[in-house]
Amino acid sequence: MLYNTKKDERAVLENLRRDYSKKFLDRCNPALTFDIIDRIKIAHFQRALGEKPNMSGQVIKILNDLEFDERMNKKQIISRMDEIIKVYFYYRPTYFPEKNISQESQKSENILRINSKESK
Repeated sequence: MLYNTKKDERAVLENLRRDYSKKFLDRCNPALTFDIIDRIKIAHFQRALGEKPNMSGQVIKILNDLEFDERMNKKQIISRMDEIIKVYFYYRPTYFPEKNISQESQKSENILRINSKESK
């Protein structure tokens, strides 16, 4: 999320954001990143540094949708995030039977994983 309101009054925060972006990008290798969430983060930090992200169209679409207007209120942001999750992601309950877990526990507990609609 990028908010530009009163940006000139927050020069220190801008410098901190740029420093954090540089450190994050120094620690990762975009060529070896396959998870869509990581690709979105990489593109976000590249954009924060004024670079043009070299990512798929879908990653750029998601990133663009995550950049909220500074006039949006809390309710609008929550609604927009709900839409983003519904459009780009879905939850698929996955059941993993384990030998060392009681049958009763296996029936009551499902593990939720986030799966991207984007094929890998």
